Amino acid sequence: FPVTIHTIIGAITPVLSMNGIRSESFSGEIDQLATLLQKTRLQAQNNLNQSNHGLLIDTENQKHYILFEGVSYAQSDKSKNTEFKIEYPIQISESSYKEIIFEKNSGRTVNYGDLIITDTESGKVSRIKINYEGQISW
Repeated sequence: FPVTIHTIIGAITPVLSMNGIRSESFSGEIDQLATLLQKTRLQAQNNLNQSNHGLLIDTENQKHYILFEGVSYAQSDKSKNTEFKIEYPIQISESSYKEIIFEKNSGRTVNYGDLIITDTESGKVSRIKINYEGQISW
């Protein structure tokens, strides 16, 4: 009888562990994105290089986040951009901005609203909220 219970617990543990790892990875990806948004806003508020600062979320091509300076990613000096790899498979809702730009000095943004992020493996959904003043919460 003890062998049977031990066998059952041993069989269930890897399943529970895998779900825990998956959840932590998705949570970690959300934390990384929110932290990068905060860093980008802080650079704009501090008027670093007397420029607006933005973050591009590329989940389609290179699968990375790009921090940039300027009015848009397209007009940014690519040699000054900083890239961070997206480590976990996520998708950003079509209704969410994929390029968020914070104004120099104030940190405000016209790209406010909810970033809706989906874990493409489990279907779990998370939100990062950005208000007009540029405040970020998750």
